[in-house]
Amino acid sequence: MATDVPADPSIPSRVLVVAFVLGIFTLLARTPLFGFDPSKLDDLPNSVSMLFLEDVAIVDAAIVVELVARAVPRWRPLRNGSLDGRRRLRRAAIGLGLVAASVQSWFVGLALDSPTSGLADERFTGFIVPLVLLQGLAGFALIVVGAKWLDRVGIGAGFVWILGFFYAGAVVSWFEEANLEANHTASLTALLLAIASSVAIGALLVRPRTGSHAPLARTVGLVPIALASIAANAVTTLGDTFGASDVLGIRASPSQYFVLHSVLTCVFAVAIVSECARSRGGAQAGPAVDREALVRSVAALLLLLGIEGVVFDRLGIWFDATLVAIVPAIVLDLRSELAARRAHGALVQVASPSTMPDVDRVARALDEAGIPFVVRNERLRSLYHLFGPLYEAQVLVPASDVEDAREVLAVDIFA
Repeated sequence: MATDVPADPSIPSRVLVVAFVLGIFTLLARTPLFGFDPSKLDDLPNSVSMLFLEDVAIVDAAIVVELVARAVPRWRPLRNGSLDGRRRLRRAAIGLGLVAASVQSWFVGLALDSPTSGLADERFTGFIVPLVLLQGLAGFALIVVGAKWLDRVGIGAGFVWILGFFYAGAVVSWFEEANLEANHTASLTALLLAIASSVAIGALLVRPRTGSHAPLARTVGLVPIALASIAANAVTTLGDTFGASDVLGIRASPSQYFVLHSVLTCVFAVAIVSECARSRGGAQAGPAVDREALVRSVAALLLLLGIEGVVFDRLGIWFDATLVAIVPAIVLDLRSELAARRAHGALVQVASPSTMPDVDRVARALDEAGIPFVVRNERLRSLYHLFGPLYEAQVLVPASDVEDAREVLAVDIFA
């Protein structure tokens, strides 16, 4: 059954939209905050622009909303995969992110306006904090609107491109640090080897068996490393705060940090396994995680941690292996969407499952009905699970099959 949809942009037009948006963000990221002396801002360790903190605000807010929705029984139905439920969660995340962005911008404004900083332009004395607040909120709005626009007329997911833009800055900084080493050729070679190894591990994690989505539903992803990093760094942070080199007898040395990080990684991996097992479709989709997949995933996580440790030990660079390991997932997801658009033309979103077992349920239902589909962000979401709500698993079907797909999902998935 066909449905009327707006004219679909061509693939070259979608690629140009992505390039245009990223170009605008590059320009804004290089433009210093209004109201300050640009020459003094250049001396700061981090770039200070209207986009300086707002990517963190929206990411953190989305994770908080997703965790609350998982914990509060009244909100759990919003995670059943329906577009309306996901839309409401997204709006809640944007609202909370707006509050977080306001608070962050306000305190950054106070810090930059302090007499000891000497950064403010004298012409704007007394107005610095409101100026920073307005520019921070403008940056937040640009991120949200830009992501939505890319979702509609770009290729791939909007937040993947925009957050990837910010993460690319970290990669550039690694090369800059390696280039400052005395033996910079050897340092750059070691860094390239670490990047290549991380990409290879990431590629192994997101390689599904032919014709099956189940392997992606049965992995713990990469996010346990990130969560473990936050928890492990809390020891160092507390030690620095209280002027001590250790907290509760745990010394914050690189070797012991690695051990603590590894243990916490396994703990958080088990937590994600539990999330998959308790998912709405877990019982019908089969076991959420089998032993082989769990061992393979945890082994990959520990290998990535080892790479981070070696790079820090040899180069003194805080290398984020997980940031590099997601690249294969992004590339393969883009390739799948491009292939679907070439084969079927206009694609329309019909569902947004919250867990990988639920993605598997939707995929099997559409397969059985003979409806072609592609899951945007499928591999990337399999690396983040519950902690990657901005990387929505968006189920797209050809425009001519929208009504049929909605009928199938209304009976088999959303009922």
